[in-house]
Amino acid sequence: MQKKQHHELIRTLGDDVIGFTSGFLYSGARSIVSSLWKVDDQTTRDLMVGFYERLPRMEKDKALREAQLMV
Repeated sequence: MQKKQHHELIRTLGDDVIGFTSGFLYSGARSIVSSLWKVDDQTTRDLMVGFYERLPRMEKDKALREAQLMV
């Protein structure tokens, strides 16, 4: 029973995340950066600052990868 509850929890959390991001996509967002896990606020701030600093001079995937390596 406990294993079943665990899978239901994961499905529910995943559905919420998918529904949340889908709302942005349906509203016209061309891309989204999101996480399925709890993340540290300061680390996330550092990641996003690094990402947006690189974004004007490179593609989104490369900017995000370089920002990830920085953090």
